[in-house]
Amino acid sequence: MSFEDYLQYFENFEVCYMEKNICSKAIQCDSSHKESPLVFDLYLINNSKVSIQGIKRYWRYNRKFLDTAELILNIVIVSKNEGKLEWIASAADCQNNPIINVELEAGSYLIYAYPNYTKQTYDKPRKYVIDVTSSNFFKFEHI
Repeated sequence: MSFEDYLQYFENFEVCYMEKNICSKAIQCDSSHKESPLVFDLYLINNSKVSIQGIKRYWRYNRKFLDTAELILNIVIVSKNEGKLEWIASAADCQNNPIINVELEAGSYLIYAYPNYTKQTYDKPRKYVIDVTSSNFFKFEHI
């Protein structure tokens, strides 16, 4: 297939990254907490490769969603060092699932998830999942 044909017939593509021997935990949330972010505690026992992803319901399978109410999901990870919070990374996306891929040292971290809408025309909470995947064992909970 020529590149021009690809551009004509496809508007996007996705690449799946796979790694062996990983640990994963997901927590389901909803966007009813628009006034303040949800906060999650992440504790890594060892240095690890970590992936944090906000997974939204895919519009293609949920056609009843209004096209004027895209859910923007913002994710931020910070380290907790001696009572000080230090920003590490963040991601936000309205059309796709935001994802953060980082290598972290053993220790304590906070993850903030903050949903918003591009237009304030949609009042019903939308479900989404915060998924953490790591190359080593970890603790992850909503606080």
